[in-house]
Amino acid sequence: MKSPAFRFVGYVLTVFGTACLVLGLSGAARAAEFSNSTLKGPYVFRCSGHALFTTPELSGATAQFIGSVGIITFDGAGGLTGLGTVSGTETATGAARPSGLHYYGQVVCDYKIKGTYTVRPDGIGLLELNFSGSSSSTCGDSSGTFAMILPSPGIIEYVSTGQTTADPTRGAFNAYVVEGEMKRQSEK
Repeated sequence: MKSPAFRFVGYVLTVFGTACLVLGLSGAARAAEFSNSTLKGPYVFRCSGHALFTTPELSGATAQFIGSVGIITFDGAGGLTGLGTVSGTETATGAARPSGLHYYGQVVCDYKIKGTYTVRPDGIGLLELNFSGSSSSTCGDSSGTFAMILPSPGIIEYVSTGQTTADPTRGAFNAYVVEGEMKRQSEK
């Protein structure tokens, strides 16, 4: 004859096993819900990380903290556009500017975004982004690839996988590593 404690443990294990099976099956079905069409409309973003700031007259740079906010609008078919502002602290090391002075300062740049994205059925995907600074901006044009995952249709987690090109003749940003989050913008 089984003791009441033994029967209770068996009951709990049976309920737990059934719950895991049901949740596992519903998770598999949920993963199949993602595609490019999952992302449609405006998403606000924030990201932070590190960048190498350099200008044409400098021979060296040190990684500096940067932060950025903005908005990206997904078209539901793999295309996107957006706007953003990035801020960072610029510090020269080694070489000085032609004036002979080392410098420390805040860099703030506004930029436009155009690009493409792909989302697999499991919610993992890629963002291919092209950034262009405004005519009054110190930011150079650049492009980068970002790995992303969608925990839900309204949230995107992302991390840079490397900047692929840059225009250091135009500004201070040369290379970066960032991570961040996008959230679907609420309707007004």
